[in-house]
Amino acid sequence: MPVHVGVSHAKENVVEDVTTGTPPNRWSRRSSTLGDEWDTRVRQLVADWGADKNPELLEEMIATALKIGRDQMAVADLKLINRSLKELRYAAKVFAPYSRIRKVAVFGSARTSPAAIPFKMAEEFG
Repeated sequence: MPVHVGVSHAKENVVEDVTTGTPPNRWSRRSSTLGDEWDTRVRQLVADWGADKNPELLEEMIATALKIGRDQMAVADLKLINRSLKELRYAAKVFAPYSRIRKVAVFGSARTSPAAIPFKMAEEFG
């Protein structure tokens, strides 16, 4: 089940995909292309893999990864992007059974002592 970043509209019971501005189950125009030959090869790869749900999104993700390969990025940047993608995939799998339940994500990397008041407040809030 796909995970999307969005805003829930209670009256309409629709979740808007704020990453593209379209409802999550409707694909908007593809914004990334590698040219006709490479687009065809990527499209065939996705079809051969058997990814028949939203193949256009997978094609665009692959195109982006290939473009990253030509961007002369440092190894550290490539590792960061790779690790981030893997973590996002894992989170999507973990939360897939709860797709109909609203969730809150809290981000942060501060190292606070468990005895500190802000730590206790954050734990209680969570």
